[in-house]
Amino acid sequence: MDYAYETVAETPVVAAPVVEQVSESPAPVESLDEAGWQRCCEWTARCLTYVLGPIGPTVVARMAARSNSPLTLVSECAGFIRHQNERDEFLRLIGKGPADVRRTIGQAPTGGRRVAS
Repeated sequence: MDYAYETVAETPVVAAPVVEQVSESPAPVESLDEAGWQRCCEWTARCLTYVLGPIGPTVVARMAARSNSPLTLVSECAGFIRHQNERDEFLRLIGKGPADVRRTIGQAPTGGRRVAS
């Protein structure tokens, strides 16, 4: 019986769509309070749960403990996702988050360029 084995390419630390959105002249980022950080973590967990299932909140909690910004959190969670189509779906969902979360992560509400952190 033959088994199909999949070759897994090395996952980049920062997902390519996020890197491509970085503006050349970054605007300053507002300081993030605890409530803002919590909203980012909750939205990231919801998106990851949609893509990966019930493991999402656990992954986000572990990544959040070692992340220093929402963008780092999203990038690390995207790097955790094995399949490119799932990673793309996760990043698409992140981009559709509430306006305050999108601003905090660095994506303009109109879908424009990300504010570098």
